[in-house]
Amino acid sequence: MSAKELQTAVYVNHGGIGFLASRAGELPISEAGRTQALRLVAAFDKKTLREVPAPQGGWDSERLAAVLEPLSPYILSFAPVDAYLGDECIGSTET
Repeated sequence: MSAKELQTAVYVNHGGIGFLASRAGELPISEAGRTQALRLVAAFDKKTLREVPAPQGGWDSERLAAVLEPLSPYILSFAPVDAYLGDECIGSTET
């Protein structure tokens, strides 16, 4: 997100993972990240806790929310947890 976009960003939470999103609720997912697996990573030791392949058509805000919401108890049991698409951190339980 650019500095200008950050000034108008809003906080959203899906499944315990917090994200900075546009006012319209869109998450800042890069084009490269859309086709990468979603990885939930323990923040302290960087171990991958769960990996979810990208859906056909790639990730968008709705697809991420649909995957993360049911995982909330699991995510929170390992908090702090970071969410990655490929190598890009897109959100965290600490956001």
